[in-house]
Amino acid sequence: MTMRVTAEIAARNNAELCHAVLAAHAIAATFVSDCWYSNTDLPELYPNLVTFSPAFDPDGLSRVKIGGAWAIKDSFATLDLTSHSFTPIIEASWLVHPGPDAATHTGDMTWERVQSPVTFGA
Repeated sequence: MTMRVTAEIAARNNAELCHAVLAAHAIAATFVSDCWYSNTDLPELYPNLVTFSPAFDPDGLSRVKIGGAWAIKDSFATLDLTSHSFTPIIEASWLVHPGPDAATHTGDMTWERVQSPVTFGA
């Protein structure tokens, strides 16, 4: 059985990655139904909130205490956060590749550990 990769899965996976990084730094973070967030100072380049549902309601920001500099990753580029004093700093989009279907893959698959820039580009 293969799982179809969607933007929602990719966004949730991104929130999981942020959560793992914060856990490694002993920084608390919380998952709720449509986003992940942390109210504390974070390592550089990490957002305080990641949406993983296109249904995220920015009025839900009232459930979090926003203090100091804060960053939100709007995973679906659907939020107007100007009323909450946010300004966009970057725009991007998800690139999703379905990957090979294991049930129909007929070629041999080999794995190689990437240990240098040369190997990475091979």
